[in-house]
Amino acid sequence: MLVDEKQLTQEQEDIVSYDFQLGQVIRIVAFAGTGKTYTLVHLANRLAEDHPEWKILYLAFNKSIQVEAQGKFSQNVEPRTTHSIAFAAYGKDYRHKLGYDIKVRDVCDALKLKKPNYTLLKYAIETLKNYLNSTQTFIQNQHCPGIESPHHHYVNKIDVVDTAKKIWLMMQDKEDKSMPMLHDGYLKLFQLSKTSLPYDVVFFDECQDSNPVTTDIVRGQKHALRVMVGDPHQQIYGFRGAVDAFKNMPASKTFYLTGSFRFGDHFALLANVLLNEYKGERKKLNGLGESGLLGEVDEDLPYAVLTRTNAGIFDEAAQLHQNKKLGFLGGIKNYRFGMVQDVFYLSKGKKTQMNFAYLKKFDDLEDLEDFADETEDMELGGLVKTVKKYGDDIPSLIQSIQKNTISRLAKADVLLATTHKAKGFEFRHVKLKDDFADFFDERNKRRMPDMMPRDEINLYYVAVTRAKKRLQINRKLKRIISYLDKKYNLNYQALFN
Repeated sequence: MLVDEKQLTQEQEDIVSYDFQLGQVIRIVAFAGTGKTYTLVHLANRLAEDHPEWKILYLAFNKSIQVEAQGKFSQNVEPRTTHSIAFAAYGKDYRHKLGYDIKVRDVCDALKLKKPNYTLLKYAIETLKNYLNSTQTFIQNQHCPGIESPHHHYVNKIDVVDTAKKIWLMMQDKEDKSMPMLHDGYLKLFQLSKTSLPYDVVFFDECQDSNPVTTDIVRGQKHALRVMVGDPHQQIYGFRGAVDAFKNMPASKTFYLTGSFRFGDHFALLANVLLNEYKGERKKLNGLGESGLLGEVDEDLPYAVLTRTNAGIFDEAAQLHQNKKLGFLGGIKNYRFGMVQDVFYLSKGKKTQMNFAYLKKFDDLEDLEDFADETEDMELGGLVKTVKKYGDDIPSLIQSIQKNTISRLAKADVLLATTHKAKGFEFRHVKLKDDFADFFDERNKRRMPDMMPRDEINLYYVAVTRAKKRLQINRKLKRIISYLDKKYNLNYQALFN
């Protein structure tokens, strides 16, 4: 055999040795750090030995994961993204008019409107994007977002949907260069084609964060063995329209990977408490690595700071940049410090100096703050708090932070990342910023899972499972652990020794 069975845990061996059949749907629920890719590599080797004629598709979440997979799997596996498959079938025909986005001004020019209703066009674009991310065949009223916001003039839903249909027709017209074809557009065309892919096996990785279009494409490969792999508790892209494919594709067999090689029992216990208390998870994550410590990070050693919001990143950078070499996971440009500066300009009544059209819609800082509170928008709320905290220092702070940022992350004293960007990574020492959601009602001493978006709970789980050696949890999480101490027999104080 190509697989050395001694390298596998019993859970991994159960997967690799299973008698798989074409046409089956198999679930592998892989908790944080449990070696899902390692397991898939061994499974691919086993299938190559037993069924050398089978072709395997590894469906990657994004391009970087695809490139990484190419160096891990053997020749019987072809790592691809759904967009690359769809491009070969449909996207290449629109090579001359591809675009990453469409703006209101683009639609105005394409439709040759003399007196455009900008609000209607904005919602028509959103309606089209919602359709492109759905499994439906036609654009329908359900794809139209709520349009009775106090920050927009009222527009008619029928007109919005009709305009979205016009844009979609123009997008599909190969001769019409006035309307770009979006990458999600040709992916939608591929999904609608119901194409049967020339593979016998599909490894559907990170399927908890897949969009409905990709899930529908995999669901349609009924001739193939479909192996869905992921962790439903790491679904943190609901705001992008992600759906948990585990719930939408019934499986004939479900496996679990619960042994984490990343950390030991302390961090596993913390994750288990969160999942059990707030999500009703009965399976337990087991720490197979060295036991880490809960407590303050040693600031003389390199460490990572994980935040909930981009505003939290700015706040941490503002406090550290004079004494620490900072690195930003994914690059500093991805943290949109320009939005902090725009909210600063909004507070000064200098809208002409603002760059983000969305932020210009608000009358002043108080208007933005009221909107953030009403909609419970943590990102906008964080921006308001940042501007109130740093005030006139913001422009100079941004320049100083940029000056003291290094591109080589391995050389950074402090690595800064939102938890969204940190997913899939691990760090020796981790500090959690206190800008995460607060889902513990201290006054009434009760939990409030029905009031908390599932993504927010998942973000805590992702954050606490990034650390290998030391984890400095934030004030909100400490309060939750203290409250649940007796219920789960945590021995709260001992955890921090």
